[in-house]
Amino acid sequence: MELNKIARREINNIVNEGGSIVIERIPEIQLYLEASNFKIKTDDFYKSNDDKIKSLIDKTQKCQYEYVLGLSKFLSDCGMKTSPVVMLSRLSHAGGHFGTVDIDTKKKFMQIFNTPQRIAEAIGLQNHGYLHLNSSFKKCVLRNALENMTPYTLQKNKMNNRKIKVKDLIKYLRPQPVIPERSMLYKHLIEDGSMSKLPQDKKTLIQVKSDVTMSNSEKMEYYNNNITTIPLNMLIRNLKFISENSDFRTQTNLQIKILNRLESIEDKDMRFLNVFDLIEVAIHVPAFEKVMFEVIKGFVQDMKTKFNYNNAEGTILFDFSGSMEGEAFELGFKYLVLMSLLFDEVDLYCFSDRLHESNLNGQPFDIKKGNISRAHNDMHSYFRRLSGGTALLGSVGRLLEIDYNIKNLVVISDEVSWVEGDNLLTDITDISRQLKNIFTILINPKVSCGTVFKNNMIGFSGISSNVLYNIMMGSNHQEFINFIKNY
Repeated sequence: MELNKIARREINNIVNEGGSIVIERIPEIQLYLEASNFKIKTDDFYKSNDDKIKSLIDKTQKCQYEYVLGLSKFLSDCGMKTSPVVMLSRLSHAGGHFGTVDIDTKKKFMQIFNTPQRIAEAIGLQNHGYLHLNSSFKKCVLRNALENMTPYTLQKNKMNNRKIKVKDLIKYLRPQPVIPERSMLYKHLIEDGSMSKLPQDKKTLIQVKSDVTMSNSEKMEYYNNNITTIPLNMLIRNLKFISENSDFRTQTNLQIKILNRLESIEDKDMRFLNVFDLIEVAIHVPAFEKVMFEVIKGFVQDMKTKFNYNNAEGTILFDFSGSMEGEAFELGFKYLVLMSLLFDEVDLYCFSDRLHESNLNGQPFDIKKGNISRAHNDMHSYFRRLSGGTALLGSVGRLLEIDYNIKNLVVISDEVSWVEGDNLLTDITDISRQLKNIFTILINPKVSCGTVFKNNMIGFSGISSNVLYNIMMGSNHQEFINFIKNY
């Protein structure tokens, strides 16, 4: 008789989006994956925006207050914007008290609600009936954040074309002016008075770019003169405009300036720069592809150095099923770029209704040489030709049969494995046994409600810069949960 038995987590099953019985993730990991991958601009293959919001709220409800609070702060530091708003709003709905948090947490709240848009999202959740915001949250978080915003932030983000405008936030939250000038500013923002206008010398790149009174040469002069002060994300996301409106000499000078600025970024500022945005530019703006590649390569190498990561050989399995079409494929390819640079040697395979056994090593080779756009175009051509069903488990099994020497396996998939209605639990157990001695990384470009992998697995998702940290610290779920609780 064993008096002090080892506590084992009960493994529950769930029916996934494809109608198959798979393994349910523990709530903390499911919440982390969904929150990391949370975007509501467009519906995806299986979920509407309404479904995504309700699912994130539901997963938040199933986790402890400390974990949700820590995860909100952590994901904000990783560059996520809307999911921390949703999770904190759900804590408010559950009666969370926000007036007694420590000073560091208060600073994190102001970081999360750093623009009127984030505050409007929280109120929008209430207006649409998803949840109710308690007075502690409205007073100690939303109103406090609004009071601490600079005049420039308020003038720049009046949101006059949105349903909830900054003037509505002022009326609803009634911020307390710290100085008389701020009281006058609030009045002008409500009435669209002169103080609500941005000063002419404070124009943003977006405003300059859309100013019909300025010539393209004048706009380029503005860009060239302000390249060190333009916000990083705005800088990156407008490089296509710059490349299309500059001559060779100007473009070459700008490439050097941009490279110098990006390479000077310190770790603490990485939340302001999303490595996926750099990959997006490399794919679609040829003039800046090599510049972006140098920064992306340096980002990956920095992660490898910090964590002494020396796994030399990697095998990548990419999901070409129909549900991966669109945003999931694009995000999956960006992960492929990072994984190709993480490993010294890479073998790439794809699958849909079966494993396509032709090795696609040309794409990782192109990526390592900085030809990211060409690799993207080739992968997209293969996807259009080979797209089909989702035989994930069978494809993993077949891959292990044809390659006996896999040391590190990366699976890029939404995991909606089927034939529809099948009970996949036997296959899941069999594949988990075969993967016992293989370091396995699971990447979800789009998160399903369950997993087909049982153990020995690092699973992650996300659209922010810190995705590679997840590989380094995600190998033990409980350690990760404890890390987040104390974040």
